[in-house]
Amino acid sequence: MDSVVKKEVCIIGKGSIGTRHGKIFKRLGCNVTYFRRKKSVPLSKNEVTNIKNLKKKVDLVCICNPTSLHSKTFIKFQDISKNFFIEKPSFHKSTDIDKVFKIIKKKKINIFSGYMFRFDPRILLIKKIIKKSKIRYANFIWQSYLPNWHPWENYRKSYASNKKLGGGVLLTCSHEIDIAQNLFGKVSKVFCTDTLTNLKSSVENSVFIILKHKNGVKSNITLDFSSKQNQRKFEITGENFNINWNFNKKQILIIKENRFFKKITKSSSHINKIYLSQNRTYLKNLYKKQNKNFDNLFHTERIILTALKSLRLKKTLSLI
Repeated sequence: MDSVVKKEVCIIGKGSIGTRHGKIFKRLGCNVTYFRRKKSVPLSKNEVTNIKNLKKKVDLVCICNPTSLHSKTFIKFQDISKNFFIEKPSFHKSTDIDKVFKIIKKKKINIFSGYMFRFDPRILLIKKIIKKSKIRYANFIWQSYLPNWHPWENYRKSYASNKKLGGGVLLTCSHEIDIAQNLFGKVSKVFCTDTLTNLKSSVENSVFIILKHKNGVKSNITLDFSSKQNQRKFEITGENFNINWNFNKKQILIIKENRFFKKITKSSSHINKIYLSQNRTYLKNLYKKQNKNFDNLFHTERIILTALKSLRLKKTLSLI
């Protein structure tokens, strides 16, 4: 067990991601309580259905229910804690961002994001390498097949296929968008178009996105959960080098002057280790002022919402 001062953590939403976070926070020595709405099933010892039954002091509230409920949930629980973890993507409407933003600023609430790849040691290393380098462009690809995500259920009824719940490949698979803005900075222009797909749903299943960052770098992003091929990777092209990241590889690959260099990070890049690093860091920073630059808060969500609007209007747009 990691040596972290015992904290009270409330997790809203006991699906796969809420359960994952619960296990991690328990490992980190926290008392974990799950809040749920359904009262038909008998409650476990660490479950409640009424806010009044929560501990007087909740150090961290984790919002892990469907994206469409994030804003409503935050508003309902705003007085329970000074620290909120919101699983990605935080919101699926710009009006939700505006409502929550006002509360955060007024009540000085800390917000922690669920984009855990910000803690991937490979990406942290890449960020350090390119800090003083001239980057031309980057290509991101994430292809998977939605029906294989949860083979035991009909994909058409899944959260990812449900527009009302905040589904669609742009919202559901938004990590690559966050990685791009994390590596290359804020985005000023967005273009998005969809592709042909055999999946039957009311949401976008496959898209191409072009991000123009304020520093001039272009990010080309392919998000596709209707592909029979499963791959996740990105390549950064600089003035005289290329850097390759692959989700399934422990190392990053640097190509310079036709020579190949593999760099392995000191800490593990296993997905469970990345989640652990994220949650441990957030626990250590509770009650420390996090929202110093409000312009950066929910920047990834604004990119996603602009991409959705661009997809609808079929044109390049300035960031919402």
